[in-house]
Amino acid sequence: MSKSRIDALSDGVFAILLTILILEFQPETIKPGSLQTVVFHQLPLFLMYLLSYFYVGTSWLFHHDYFQYVKRTNRTVNILNLFLLFTVTLVNYAMVLLIEALSDGNTGDIRLASSSTTSWRC
Repeated sequence: MSKSRIDALSDGVFAILLTILILEFQPETIKPGSLQTVVFHQLPLFLMYLLSYFYVGTSWLFHHDYFQYVKRTNRTVNILNLFLLFTVTLVNYAMVLLIEALSDGNTGDIRLASSSTTSWRC
């Protein structure tokens, strides 16, 4: 497999992931005078979106920088790249868990969700 195919696959995964992140925002019916309440209610979601976008964007930049030095690929490089892409795509799941836990306010769930968001980066 050529290096350009790995780059194309990786760029596609990052692009799709960045698109999926925004899909967590669900439109709500806004009654006159309730916009502030709706925006405040979605604040944890927006913060998680910002953090996720920053993480995925930074990962994409590092991935691009690393692959500038790759001249040839083999099965091992392909498998390692797929594993890296798998771990990066977990960011959406971990962030949704944290958003749900923060929204519900359950301390145990928040603790567990927070540990899941830190463990997927390892």
